[in-house]
Amino acid sequence: ALVTSCGDRGTVWIMNSAENVMWTRPDSALAALKSIDTLSLKTKAQRARYSLLYTMALDRNHLTIQDLRVIKPAAIYYENHGSNDDKMKMYFYLGTAQYDTGDPESAIASYIRAKEYSSRSDNLVFRGIISSSISDVYLWNNNNSESILYCKEACDYFVQAKDSFRLWNTTGLLANR
Repeated sequence: ALVTSCGDRGTVWIMNSAENVMWTRPDSALAALKSIDTLSLKTKAQRARYSLLYTMALDRNHLTIQDLRVIKPAAIYYENHGSNDDKMKMYFYLGTAQYDTGDPESAIASYIRAKEYSSRSDNLVFRGIISSSISDVYLWNNNNSESILYCKEACDYFVQAKDSFRLWNTTGLLANR
């Protein structure tokens, strides 16, 4: 029992560390997550969290998500469990995986669900990222008016969050639409 307990704490520590550096050093987050023996993930909650973090790390490292199985444990678990932020992130990254695997119709539905959960979150940067991604899908479908609407909304969130880097990037995207 002691070995399992120590192993669980080590796995939790690695996942916490990966989550802490996800936005500043995504390559380190991905490397840390790859170091986890997935057979050591004993509970559905652990498997869901790992699945979500691993999908996030792939996306943050600009790696195409090749298969929905990467996010599936998180999608199944967070459908009925977890916080609103967990659900927001799960639906966002489910949408990202769906988009990467060539299913933009499902992606937009997942992004809209993420947006619904984001209304309960004070994470303005992530709310802006969701709106920006919705804008991208609409642009891909040649729906420029909706794309512009969501791109402007993303800009508004980035202004509120005082995130000048994302605001600058999104304003550039808006100018090209």
